[in-house]
Amino acid sequence: MRQGFYEESLALDTFDLPPQLSQSDIAVWQKLTQTSDYSYLSRYPEAQSLLDQARTLAAASQAQLTGEVALRAGTLASLQWKLDQAGSEYHSALNFARTHKDRFLEIAALGSLGLVATRMEHYDESVEWNKQALQLAKDLSAMSSVARTEGNIGWSYYQVGDLEGALALYQQAAADSETAGLSEKRVTWLINAGIVHFDLGNFTAAEDESKRALLLSRQLKDINSTIDGLQNLALIALGKNAFAQAETFLSEASRLELSAPDHPRDLYTQLISAHLAAKNANLLRAERLYSAILHDAASPASVLWEAQASLAQVHAEQGKNALAEREFRDFHRQNCQSSRIARARGFPLVLPFQRHPLLRCVRQLPDCTKTASRCAENRGPEPRASS
Repeated sequence: MRQGFYEESLALDTFDLPPQLSQSDIAVWQKLTQTSDYSYLSRYPEAQSLLDQARTLAAASQAQLTGEVALRAGTLASLQWKLDQAGSEYHSALNFARTHKDRFLEIAALGSLGLVATRMEHYDESVEWNKQALQLAKDLSAMSSVARTEGNIGWSYYQVGDLEGALALYQQAAADSETAGLSEKRVTWLINAGIVHFDLGNFTAAEDESKRALLLSRQLKDINSTIDGLQNLALIALGKNAFAQAETFLSEASRLELSAPDHPRDLYTQLISAHLAAKNANLLRAERLYSAILHDAASPASVLWEAQASLAQVHAEQGKNALAEREFRDFHRQNCQSSRIARARGFPLVLPFQRHPLLRCVRQLPDCTKTASRCAENRGPEPRASS
């Protein structure tokens, strides 16, 4: 399971225990392992059923595993983007770990709280949780935890615009994951490294990393990572004006999303599809897709910003200059507000969108509509963290 072979893990772990072990710690661990397998396969109802059984059994006869149950409950909630619930479960796991001096459970709970904080866009909080986890993992020479935490800190760095720092951490995490034999985690960090290379304009390196990640994710039968890899390659194809190739990648990603829904991630596929429509001069389709993202309450801030900037470009291309100018101004105001928030949290003002060419146009308003074609270039999907 730790190598990402969840179906194979289920096949090995699906058997009836002898009656004398039905209330044992082995029974709880079996259900927790199956819970994790189903969770990462996006088979959430089965995961929830097994988790409930494990929780009941632990409460009745194996109280020492209460923290492990809470950890899996947090992961199941986090994968479904029930972030408040996930945070509550992870805090329970952390309190249990510290009370019972379980250092490995403490590392897992700290890192998981960092993951939830990043998904909630609380990047300073995420870094603090993850730094605690990283130091403890290094103290215990727990290389799998070191690799995961390095990558998760890299994710937070990316979110606040430190691309070079994020890339270094992703590459280190990928190397450490390979050393620890964690193929599934290595896929995550290869995908993220490809995203950063794309954002830095290194298309060849981005394509190389993304193809390596996609090949490995297919071998692991990891649908989520396969979708992420396809998103990356679609964007790279767009950057090279290989529109037919981009459409092929997007079509496969959309098809796979039907069997493993993840709405925030699926919005990236929609965003890339909108970019493709815009580049193909299908402005009505692009306008519809961008507008849908803007009106979706689940859209992450970075997706909203890019959709807003891109929609302004579409309106400028359509000759709706007054509307485009207003949207450019709204984008600039929101970007500045986010910069003030970042400064208050102690981060440098290098958010990813401060590199967006649109900002050069915004500062020259009302003339931005004259150069709208330069004002909403494609950016990569958001990197992801590791649970």
